[in-house]
Amino acid sequence: MNVSDFKAKSYDMTGFVIASLTDEYIVDTWPLTKYSLDEKDDKILEIHVFNKDREERLIRTDISKDFKYRQAVDLDKDFIDEYHLIDIDTKKIESSSSANVLTTGGGEFNLPLNVKEGARLKIRYYLDRYETTGHVKLADWRMVDLVSSKSIGD
Repeated sequence: MNVSDFKAKSYDMTGFVIASLTDEYIVDTWPLTKYSLDEKDDKILEIHVFNKDREERLIRTDISKDFKYRQAVDLDKDFIDEYHLIDIDTKKIESSSSANVLTTGGGEFNLPLNVKEGARLKIRYYLDRYETTGHVKLADWRMVDLVSSKSIGD
């Protein structure tokens, strides 16, 4: 699958996007409101388009490699959720009118949340069992939501 096919497949979704490019890190709402992926196909390493229902993922380990596509949907799967704290320098949080935040290392990125302090990425881990022992193992994962600490548990 190429980037154009991926965008067409994700066209009907509403949620968030996290994309890693060779020279840029994009966090935005989906459909994109602040950024564009147009004419950046050769720089894209991975794209996650996600919401509470599903994730569409396009990933490659190197720009010389082909993309791998994966869709994750929660139907009939056991899972656990974790909330991963997003690296934000709380002493340098931009004014509420700005969507950008600074990391503790000095990087800057868009964070499309009204409340930025305590922002987290909700990750869903899908569970499976080893056939021989029956012990639980992690089978897959996906991004679910961007949330502030005030909305966790909703």
